[in-house]
Amino acid sequence: MATPTWSAARSGLLGDTGAANASAQLNQLLGTHGITAVYQGSSILTPNGSGGAAWQYQLSTQDVAQPFVMSGSTIGRVVVPLLPVGQGADLIVSLCNNNSGVPGSVITQTRIPKEWISQLAAVSVVPGPSSSRPTLQYTNNPLALGQFNSLHATPASYVSWTLPTVSGGGGPASFPVTTTFGDYFVQCGGYTTGFTFLSSVFTIQFDALGNLSQAIPQPSMPTAMSQGASVVSVDANGNATLVVTGGTATNGGAAINTVYTAQFNSATGVISSWSSQAALPTAVFGQSMAAYNGFVYVIGGATGSGAGTPVSSVAYAQMLNGQITSWNTTTPLPSALILTYAAAIDGFLFVAGGSTGGSGLTPVYYAPINANGSLGPWQVGPALPGGHSNSSNQQLLPTGTFGVALPDTSAITALGVSPNGPDTSWQAAPAPSINTFAFAALAAGSPGTWQFYGLAVSTPSQYSTLSLSLSPRISIPLPASGLSNGSTYFLTLSQPGGDANNYLRTHDDSFVFTGNPTLLTRAERFLDVDGGDHRARGADPDLRPDGAGQGSAPVGGQRGAD
Repeated sequence: MATPTWSAARSGLLGDTGAANASAQLNQLLGTHGITAVYQGSSILTPNGSGGAAWQYQLSTQDVAQPFVMSGSTIGRVVVPLLPVGQGADLIVSLCNNNSGVPGSVITQTRIPKEWISQLAAVSVVPGPSSSRPTLQYTNNPLALGQFNSLHATPASYVSWTLPTVSGGGGPASFPVTTTFGDYFVQCGGYTTGFTFLSSVFTIQFDALGNLSQAIPQPSMPTAMSQGASVVSVDANGNATLVVTGGTATNGGAAINTVYTAQFNSATGVISSWSSQAALPTAVFGQSMAAYNGFVYVIGGATGSGAGTPVSSVAYAQMLNGQITSWNTTTPLPSALILTYAAAIDGFLFVAGGSTGGSGLTPVYYAPINANGSLGPWQVGPALPGGHSNSSNQQLLPTGTFGVALPDTSAITALGVSPNGPDTSWQAAPAPSINTFAFAALAAGSPGTWQFYGLAVSTPSQYSTLSLSLSPRISIPLPASGLSNGSTYFLTLSQPGGDANNYLRTHDDSFVFTGNPTLLTRAERFLDVDGGDHRARGADPDLRPDGAGQGSAPVGGQRGAD
């Protein structure tokens, strides 16, 4: 609805010919003034979100100063990771000159009220003293959108682990059909180096601490296949069923329309014997799958043989007691795509990336899921930051109430989703050199935290794992001009208020500000724009390299070596 021109309200009494009519008057009262953005600023100090443990610094006991080398001569906004504990606290953010390696005079300053920080944060910490381990909780605030909350990734660890060989009856050599459910990977089929296609199936258990079990062989599928798709669906009776569809049975061979199901025990990872189900309406390979409220979806893919012909079709079926009796077609994708990523969350089916036969694409589409399983019209969502196609049976990972995440070899990119739809853009948490042939994310014990795993068949001796945390990122106006390009300045964070149970935390992270020198800390004081130096705790006034000052030390020791 267009907002009408603002004017004084008119009563519309009988005989008043200049009064607005009732519907227009109501529209006027519900509308808002038109807004023209005059100056939005530039976000040049956006947190990178990788490199250290999350939320180790408590701003109730220490100030934080981040030196950075200025690029350009103006600053519009800075983006800072902030986690409220309890009701949180106000924060003073200052831009300071460089005084021989420590913050000097204040150039500009902004005070952010605790209500702003708390309302934009998707997670907070249960009130408690700083000596306690933070216990996160979802805030469910309507303003806590994905644009204000991204994923923070710790550095990846690599753990020795051997993917079983075919001769041992364990699993495929390459390109299995992969899915994740509960705390298990499930991998089916694939082929060996000599293009011998396989029917083997195995499960791999993972936990919230970075541990993988060895692969556990399960009953083989009725036929060998690769380049199909799989998903685990939970029906109305609570039964979990593994569904495998389509694919191809030979190198360069024709697409197949077979559908197999097997009961899946999410507590033990045990898969029962397989059974054949109603065939797909169209034989496809390179398709994606998703499950939601007892319905399973087969999206896109290619028909024919060889490179195949991409299709836009979407088929769905209701799962009940492990059986699929028929398939239906629903709203097709806006374009024909193969090798897409798909996930269902918060009442929407999301399809990201894919290919038409060449390089990876960036489009993202989403459609509402109706009560009968059919889809509403597809809408265009925020594009991926770079082109991606699912050439390795990767997955679009639902991450609780936050949305979906797509790992790559250098980053984990996440999109916030709510029942109203997706947020405006994807946020990246750099996570270099992770394995992404097959991957999963397990919800850890605390809300808003996950453990990520990546497997790579080409590197069967190890897997990668890292921790993910939902990270509120507060965009703070800090306008300044006339700065010197290439000179060093300081951004300081000071909490002037709060108490033992209500304060702020930020990251122990060597890459909080991209490519900048070591962060400094000192026992808490704060600087006001009047130039006064107000000591809040009466401790050592000197700023010190991170890890050398008073207050809580970061996990892993000093940051100077990062």
